[in-house]
Amino acid sequence: MFTLSKSIQSFACAAALALTAMIAPTASAQTTVPFTDPSWQGFGTTNVVAVTGNFQPGWETVVISPDLGVNLFGNPNQTLSGAPNDAALWMLQFTSGSANNEEARLSLSGFSIGQQYELPFFATVLRQGSWLTDNDAFEVSIVGADISSYSTGILVDPVFGDGMNDWIPQTIPFTATAGTVEFTFNGGATGLDAVRFGVDGFSGVNIVPEPASAAVMVFGAAAVGIRRRSPRSNTDVRSLKHS
Repeated sequence: MFTLSKSIQSFACAAALALTAMIAPTASAQTTVPFTDPSWQGFGTTNVVAVTGNFQPGWETVVISPDLGVNLFGNPNQTLSGAPNDAALWMLQFTSGSANNEEARLSLSGFSIGQQYELPFFATVLRQGSWLTDNDAFEVSIVGADISSYSTGILVDPVFGDGMNDWIPQTIPFTATAGTVEFTFNGGATGLDAVRFGVDGFSGVNIVPEPASAAVMVFGAAAVGIRRRSPRSNTDVRSLKHS
């Protein structure tokens, strides 16, 4: 009986491991989406405090628990659109390198190595009560591109609790060095005071034309213009001959 029971337990363990191996790739694949897929560009329309999982295709929590929504933390805050049910993504930053800094990662695939791209979005900072600062820069760590980091520059929210934090347009220019590029928002934080950052308004990834391609386009347009003017020039020449 002992031998049979042990054999059954061993079989059950093996089956569980096999099932885990079958499921794991599917779960992992959900954290990366093609950059051409618009599903990752929004955050939803409901308030979710302490988001700890893959809350949107392509997005996942890396450290602690970012928050998704508007009018969170007992402090009114304005999303990019200002709509009542609109949502933005909010992350805490304490001191540089703090284990309590909240981070969210966006993982996108389908990039061509060597191609130049741009990731536009909007960022803001939210002043909170007795926190020590109303201004700081928001950092983004990048993997799979020719740059490893991006900084927004200093963001400012001078009035506590007025809900009118300014959203500043940002653009991350990068050249893909891998087919998948990961952007960790609030990664590599360099601030020294407690602040809360927000990101919103993602509208896709733009492909930057190669300089040579742009030159060809300009030359082609010029050539079309010359051809369009040619008949008139020939007519002018014939008129001169007859005169």
